[in-house]
Amino acid sequence: MERKRSTALVTGASRGIGREFARLLAANGHGLVLVGRDAAALDEFARQLSREYGTTIRCEAIDLSVPGAPQQLWSRLESASIEVDTLVNNAGSGLYGNVQDQDPTALERMLQLNVIALAALTRLALPGMISRRRGHILNVGSLVGYQPGGPRRTTAARHSSNRFPAVSPRSSKGVESP
Repeated sequence: MERKRSTALVTGASRGIGREFARLLAANGHGLVLVGRDAAALDEFARQLSREYGTTIRCEAIDLSVPGAPQQLWSRLESASIEVDTLVNNAGSGLYGNVQDQDPTALERMLQLNVIALAALTRLALPGMISRRRGHILNVGSLVGYQPGGPRRTTAARHSSNRFPAVSPRSSKGVESP
């Protein structure tokens, strides 16, 4: 029986570390779901990866800092019968300056992206991974989250940059590597 090609979902895939994770996953034969806000950048990157590695790629231009976006993304994937075997929670942002000087909406969007979207995507991915008895979740954080904040760094950014309190390594109990 031939094993189905695994699919990796990478958030923040249009640039930076997310882009490099996607490139490495494509080079290793994974199908991809590239997620980011910039549809044109995602499409161009997908064409490049497809030419280089011949992998199947789906682009999802969506802003994960908007409430409900992770659920909307997952609903699209389920409608297309896409099973995510590897989830790379890479998208993230931060604010700089004193927290009392920050726009409340900007703070909420940062927390939505760095904490809520990460936890929501993880919660949505885990049931399928557990039922298939395989899967991987990588939560990407920043070393900045572990550095003491100075006057230019928002307290909320310092706390949300860690992002890991939402999901601990033990949450993947029952999921085995292939």
